Amino acid sequence: MKKNKKSIRIIILSIVAVIIVSFIALQASETKFFKEEKFIAFSKTDYNSVTSTDFTRVTFDELENYQSVYKQYNQYQYYENLNESEKIIYKAFEFALDNSLPVVFIDEKILTDSKYSSSDIFIFLTLDSAIAEQNNVFQETTNFPVHFDGKTRLGTPIVSFINGSIFNVNIFDSKTLKSKEAAIKKAKDIVSALPTELDDLSKAKMLFTYLHENVEYVDYSEKQEYLYDTLVVGKSNCDGFANAYSLLCKLAGIPCFEKMYSSPDDNQNNILPNIPQINKDTTDKNNENNTEESEDTGHTWNAIKLNGKWYNVDATNSNFYFEAGDGEKFFLFFGFKDSDGIYKHDYEKITPECNDSLLIPDCTLKSFNDNDAVSKMRKAWYENDEEYIIVYCENADGYDDTMQELANSIRTSIYHENYNDHFSKIYFVSPQ
Repeated sequence: MKKNKKSIRIIILSIVAVIIVSFIALQASETKFFKEEKFIAFSKTDYNSVTSTDFTRVTFDELENYQSVYKQYNQYQYYENLNESEKIIYKAFEFALDNSLPVVFIDEKILTDSKYSSSDIFIFLTLDSAIAEQNNVFQETTNFPVHFDGKTRLGTPIVSFINGSIFNVNIFDSKTLKSKEAAIKKAKDIVSALPTELDDLSKAKMLFTYLHENVEYVDYSEKQEYLYDTLVVGKSNCDGFANAYSLLCKLAGIPCFEKMYSSPDDNQNNILPNIPQINKDTTDKNNENNTEESEDTGHTWNAIKLNGKWYNVDATNSNFYFEAGDGEKFFLFFGFKDSDGIYKHDYEKITPECNDSLLIPDCTLKSFNDNDAVSKMRKAWYENDEEYIIVYCENADGYDDTMQELANSIRTSIYHENYNDHFSKIYFVSPQ
């Protein structure tokens, strides 16, 4: 009997030992899992006074499945070309904007897995979205440890310090939201006024023309509210034009996203004239003669998809157009291709190429000094039903002399315009 009791005791102790060992192993596994899990959190505390304990965690699943209230105004063109970690960073910034959370904490393990910088990913969000502005407030502090009190599934408390970066984003406050709502309403009114029988190309042109006729370009100002200023006030810079055109196209069912370059000095191939830049006034108000050159800080435009092809569109420069005798406008900045060299896109590797152009010259020349330049332009005119021809030439060398030779060789007078060395428009005017 004693032997049996001893055996039972040994069995019970063995079972208890197995339970304890399993519990410890499970806890170690839980702890390891928790510490290796990537971490994102948000805070409503001001960026300059936030502490490590002010953050509320949001899980990966929540962010991956998060649907923005403005998703219908977002093309997600950049987002779809990001890796898993980059998409989480993108969604974190989108979540912060939508939910008025000015401070975002991102685990360094996520940041390490991203080939793009966090500021680039934030810019991707603003270029995808017609609602989120470019030039938004964006600050980063690296190696910021967040103190998180968590528990395993078995209820054992775990205290962890997670290293990462905190980011400050300019959230949509109540005033901004009201402005956006007014701009969206105006955009819906504009699109609803389009004739219902129009195809996408005709809609895109009419929306482009609307901005040309109703919005004045003004220099960059930090106080601008891009969508509102463009669609309601009628004055804005290139960011406002691009955001507004993006919104209008999306409401009309036309795929559209924004493109940008940030360093005009590296963009030597601009071929069309007077491209408005985002400028800052550097005039000394106390001395009218003491001025400095304005600082160019970049440009923003759009890409739209028509009949399966992507085209560049720059509504900011919609005032540069050809107008035929019947009043039809032929815009230089509507439907141009990347190889035209008008702008160099900062993120061309992540966006689809625009390889087609709606700007089709009647005559293409290598040089105005070519011996057959005049005969080619004359032939193009005779074959064209319009009162003008459009000529593309790689450079403007010999332009004036060739135009005079052309005028001397025909019985009609001509009037010509040269658009910064490449595109020329030539009118043939019959004598009275």
